[in-house]
Amino acid sequence: MRGDVAVDAVLQPSSVSEQIVVSETPVAVQFTTSSIETIIDSKMLSELPILARNPFSLALLDTSVVNRYPHERNPFYLYSSSQIDIGGTTTTSGINAGGQNDLLLDGTPIQLGNKGSYAPPMDAVQEFSVQQTSVDAEFGHSAGGIMSVSMKSGANDLWGTLSYFGRNPRSNAVSKALSRTSNTVRNHVYGFSAGGPIRRNRLFNFATFKRWTTRDPREYVGT
Repeated sequence: MRGDVAVDAVLQPSSVSEQIVVSETPVAVQFTTSSIETIIDSKMLSELPILARNPFSLALLDTSVVNRYPHERNPFYLYSSSQIDIGGTTTTSGINAGGQNDLLLDGTPIQLGNKGSYAPPMDAVQEFSVQQTSVDAEFGHSAGGIMSVSMKSGANDLWGTLSYFGRNPRSNAVSKALSRTSNTVRNHVYGFSAGGPIRRNRLFNFATFKRWTTRDPREYVGT
């Protein structure tokens, strides 16, 4: 026995909804100053792979900054901290190239002549800023820009960081394809930072350490 059964199905279309959420941090406009400022926050400081491990090298992220240091940047090469132009040329010739800026560590000037006197470990830096056209009365002692470092501090919770940046031929490609001899260059930058309470809500402690060991033999023949 065979038969056809017809069923009239009713489809109810569901409602279609669409939602667009746009969120963005508003640009902080400072009406009381003529300075133009670029801020490098702690997230960029911890995640950007800066080989030199010198926080003042981050000034090169600013489009108004031009590097005037002719050599490789490293953690304790303090001429490299100051030999840049910010917002225009202030360069002089010779060893005094650059050096017209001012370096600040928690508001304290740390530039001696045309070079910096201290480069803190990047793990210990909370924020770094670059200011050009700094004509405010609080910023003297410079004909160029202002590079300012704000350091981290202790808190009620114990916390710390470990860091290592290195160069070892065991993790690199063969540098001499014919002789296949090992490269003798080594470069190690490592350190730590730690902070915590001595007396909660009142007194805190913060410590940081950085070490740089390098080996880069060169050959020179002269007559």
